[in-house]
Amino acid sequence: MQNAEQVKLRVLQSVDASRRRSSSSCSSRFASGVAAGLLAGALKVARLKRQLNRLRREHRDADRGAGPHGAAPGTAPASGPGFERTSRDDG
Repeated sequence: MQNAEQVKLRVLQSVDASRRRSSSSCSSRFASGVAAGLLAGALKVARLKRQLNRLRREHRDADRGAGPHGAAPGTAPASGPGFERTSRDDG
């Protein structure tokens, strides 16, 4: 089976001028929406990166806060949050 006819690609030639304007307007709005989304994503990534760096810096500085004898608070067995002594523990 062979096709002897030539193929013509008509992108927007058969569409009247008003539909052509609306389709180009629609595609430009889509492109601007994509650009706005990429910009918003880049801003969010930059903000999260700053927060992560700040948390890492705080964590690193907290590790240096151990006492001169080398003991860090809350590292002994059964110490830290949830292991506070109450009046019931004494009796």
